Amino acid sequence: MSVDMNVAEEIAFQGIEKQAETQIPEMDAKDRCDACGSRSYVAVILKESPKENKRLDFCKHHWERHESALLDRIVDIRDERSKLDAPKESTVHA
Repeated sequence: MSVDMNVAEEIAFQGIEKQAETQIPEMDAKDRCDACGSRSYVAVILKESPKENKRLDFCKHHWERHESALLDRIVDIRDERSKLDAPKESTVHA
């Protein structure tokens, strides 16, 4: 029995394995999307540039726009989009 997966599901599935062994450090608010300057939640290194360690950073919007074109060119990925769904800590003190 084969399972049909769309591109997003496939990379999320693959990302579970790759995330554990990624060489890309954990991302923070200083990491910015190369396309628009928003906070980056996905970082990749492409096959064309592993020796130069050229990293591309994407916000959620730009990653979802370009992921299908990049899937077969990625050698390393860090996908932290799950941080967008995490509950926010309250900074209000009672």
